[in-house]
Amino acid sequence: MVTVLIVDDHAFFRRTLRQFLERQPDVRVLAEAGAGDEAVELAGRLRPQVVLMDVQMPHLDGVAACRAIKSSAPAVRVILYSAYDSELYRARQSDAGADRLLGKQDLFEQAVGAVATLAAHDGPAENEAVSAESATSTRGIGPPSATSNHRPSSD
Repeated sequence: MVTVLIVDDHAFFRRTLRQFLERQPDVRVLAEAGAGDEAVELAGRLRPQVVLMDVQMPHLDGVAACRAIKSSAPAVRVILYSAYDSELYRARQSDAGADRLLGKQDLFEQAVGAVATLAAHDGPAENEAVSAESATSTRGIGPPSATSNHRPSSD
């Protein structure tokens, strides 16, 4: 049984992802968090095998939360997901120690396999955030305009 912590600032998306994952026979969702700081606290207390976390969140974003989780609990695998793809995002996620990067648009298709693969990995965390597979999972999604304050809804 793989234990998972879901982190996203959109409650509807969290609930939907939880319902999807809980239908999988070998996945147990331990908790949900709506912000990065809450994720760091829950990951430290609950020690899930995998944290599935959105990059863009208010207060403490997913990249900073990933860095804190990996610092305090290096065995916890972190899968970050984002609606955007850019070299800057991939570099930040890689530097934070994320084990995998998924595109939000492909999350439901790829989450179960990614969770199972990372949970089964016995060795030290292998950073796959910038692998060819991960890069193609977010290809075609552009970063928000530098002049726009609009943040797309992930719901």
